[in-house]
Amino acid sequence: MIITGTFYGKADLSPSMSGQAPLGFITDGVGTIDGYSEASFKFTGTFRLPFALEEGGQHRRASRELTAYYLDDHGHLIEVKDKERSLGMPTVRLEINF
Repeated sequence: MIITGTFYGKADLSPSMSGQAPLGFITDGVGTIDGYSEASFKFTGTFRLPFALEEGGQHRRASRELTAYYLDDHGHLIEVKDKERSLGMPTVRLEINF
């Protein structure tokens, strides 16, 4: 069975755009299921953008050749897994909390 619906909310990518952290956030999210107007739900989300590290610890753009990481909520590194890649490139991880 396939269920379709709509997600919307406020996305804030300013931490990644300003160079603060490779993160973005969704707040005030609302989802609905098509055909069930009373079946709406609230959610929040975190975008985790992949990055690589240079020898000195500086962040750089992720690539196929380098080990890539995500930043967790406590500033620790999470290594990007093979299943989190598309055509070998690390992809953005979106974690949704209902």
